[in-house]
Amino acid sequence: MNAMEPHDIAKDQQRSLSATIIHGFQQIISHNVFGPLTALIVVSVVFSIGTFGAFLSLDNIQTILSLAGLLAITTLGSSSVILIGGIDLSPEGVIALAAIMCGFLVKNPKTATDIGFLALPVVMLVGLCAGFINGLINTKLKIPSFIATLGMWFATLGLAVIISRGETTPFLDPRLQKL
Repeated sequence: MNAMEPHDIAKDQQRSLSATIIHGFQQIISHNVFGPLTALIVVSVVFSIGTFGAFLSLDNIQTILSLAGLLAITTLGSSSVILIGGIDLSPEGVIALAAIMCGFLVKNPKTATDIGFLALPVVMLVGLCAGFINGLINTKLKIPSFIATLGMWFATLGLAVIISRGETTPFLDPRLQKL
């Protein structure tokens, strides 16, 4: 049995690394990630040029990522519904109701209530209840998810507008403003 020379081992590792990189690019292209990724890069370059570099500043990237957080969480929650062949139209209304409830439960100029971080489990419970009701309507009453979640969207959005009287409720608690 012949022992491999050190330079042969290095060549095999280099070939293996090259094959891995090529395989990775092939996977990206075959999964239709290349188009959106290219579009993202082009849009970022155009905005960076158009704003004289301010678009790719650290502050702006932090702002974009913090604003994308809510969308990412909503997307993750909705993806399970979509994977089983349903549709959920209610997140906008549920998020609006939860935000208004949180605004009224923490320090604000409209109410004397201030339960601080305890407002977070309360607003999570609001979302949980809305999802539970959607699930019951869909499974027990056999109403299609499109109709059930459309109704929940209107109900929760309407309730949010009624509770807030159509006005913004600012959070004055500095700890929660950072979230």
